[in-house]
Amino acid sequence: MSDAVLVARSITRQLSMAVEQGDAAALQRAFDVLCRMREVDPEHGHVDGLLTPNDLYIYTCEAAITLQQGAIAEHCLNQLLTAGTNSSKTSQIRMLFCRGAFESHKATVGNLRGRALQVAAQAALGHVLKGIRIALGDGASLAYLVVAGAAHAWNACWVLFKEGTFHAVCSAIGFVVQALEKIEHPDVSMRLSWLSRHATALAGCGKTAEAQNVIQRATDLATRVVTQCSSASGAPSPLGGAAAAPVSMGNAAQLAAHAVAGIVGGVDNEDG
Repeated sequence: MSDAVLVARSITRQLSMAVEQGDAAALQRAFDVLCRMREVDPEHGHVDGLLTPNDLYIYTCEAAITLQQGAIAEHCLNQLLTAGTNSSKTSQIRMLFCRGAFESHKATVGNLRGRALQVAAQAALGHVLKGIRIALGDGASLAYLVVAGAAHAWNACWVLFKEGTFHAVCSAIGFVVQALEKIEHPDVSMRLSWLSRHATALAGCGKTAEAQNVIQRATDLATRVVTQCSSASGAPSPLGGAAAAPVSMGNAAQLAAHAVAGIVGGVDNEDG
């Protein structure tokens, strides 16, 4: 086994420890080794099977973002941007997510206000949405990255998810809803949460009819899942009028549906 492989595996072990234990010192150790590796052999290629130096920078950047170590994240991103996009599709997507997450963090902690905050948050969100689009192009094989991208998208847009700036994120939220539908993501609670956000944003933009349509889609989704779970467990269907026996997925879906239905009052008030 080559020295490069041993070093790469040491880095990944330190990064795993950093994330799992919230250990900033482990992150720093991994980063220091990675920088020395680059200094010794800046042109080296694959170091461990299909693992490249760029992959190590992506992993380190992801860990740094998780632990909110901005300086390390920024250094890794700069290295990745300098190196270009000569990497796998998966790596390109993860780099875009890292860039969105880092720029989103800078926007929210940088005391930006008004238009400056909106522009910064939308730029961060744009990187994430680009990554999701690339992942969608590969169908089911990269569906897990669509799900990861949805989490990054919310982190980027929540700061604008309020009265006065709903318009800045409404279409992006709708895109995430469609992306989760396209991959048929099995986490119904997550899909209902995004439908709720979309309906809220639409209502905040004065698009009441569209908001109500989204609420209906959420209700239909929750009802379908509850019915399927009830049928699978032998319990009476909620649509049949009889009381259904509790089932775990059904309960989760019902709770999510109630959360979505909770915004109906707000949408109705927009009509008034």
